[in-house]
Amino acid sequence: MAAPVLDRRARRPDRAAPGSFGTRSRTLFRPRRVAVGVVVLALLWEAVSLLVTRGVEHPEFVMPDLVHVARYGLPGLADYYTGWLGGTPPSAGGERTWPMGLAALVEHGAISVGRILVGFVLGLAAGVLLGLLMSASRAVRNAGFGIATLLRTLPVLALGPLFTLWFGATSAMSVSFVAFAVGLVMLVATMTAVANLDLDVVRYSRSLGLGAFAVQRRVVLPAILPELGGAALVAVPLAWSVLLASEIYGIQEGLGWMMGKAVQFTLVDRITVIAVVFVLLTFVMLRAVQAISARITRWAE
Repeated sequence: MAAPVLDRRARRPDRAAPGSFGTRSRTLFRPRRVAVGVVVLALLWEAVSLLVTRGVEHPEFVMPDLVHVARYGLPGLADYYTGWLGGTPPSAGGERTWPMGLAALVEHGAISVGRILVGFVLGLAAGVLLGLLMSASRAVRNAGFGIATLLRTLPVLALGPLFTLWFGATSAMSVSFVAFAVGLVMLVATMTAVANLDLDVVRYSRSLGLGAFAVQRRVVLPAILPELGGAALVAVPLAWSVLLASEIYGIQEGLGWMMGKAVQFTLVDRITVIAVVFVLLTFVMLRAVQAISARITRWAE
């Protein structure tokens, strides 16, 4: 009798069963896909820049080609360098060079990354804790859910001037603004995740003698972590958008401040470089949050 022919996927139990193409393209990371996307985007930029700027006297102020961006955009960022990493910035008589431009990106990028990490962590913790509290207490839920829902429907970026007036053009304003935006997302996500939780799980835990706090900490929170991981991924691009808006409002350092100065003088080549850096940092943070979430919730796989 011939041996049964096993499906190739059955011999590889370490691999998850494949879903649809849409599901795999959204959930599986492949460097090759990213590389292809970058190449396609670069080609589209070049094609559009040539079409849009045809006959324009100064195309560098409209949509410069990538050669112009590389030649003038990155060295031009040296104007925002303060000498933090050494060398002589242009403001002190130095030249606009690629290394000086990279140094400016590293200097102000580190400041922006520090702000967003602090704000993201604070917003994540505050949103989850407040969501658990509102889900556990009917009085707190009745008092705060309406306010949270109203704030969630408001355009967050429109609140930037208010935070500037309250905290001034400082890092505290930027961090608070990011924490506020992330906290709203995580608050609504936490309450939704708790509402979707099977009530029998909570009732069974209480029947074993666990108190209200122990149930929230040992049962409810671990059970909703997979759903909160998805909400955290949604909050990452929002956090970077809020950071950009907060740094444009008068702060004298950070990637957003560099963007604001470039916009002020219509330096599209510099704007393009800074925008690419924002996209890269957002992508890296998304991957980091995804990896942390997968590690924390690996028990749910």
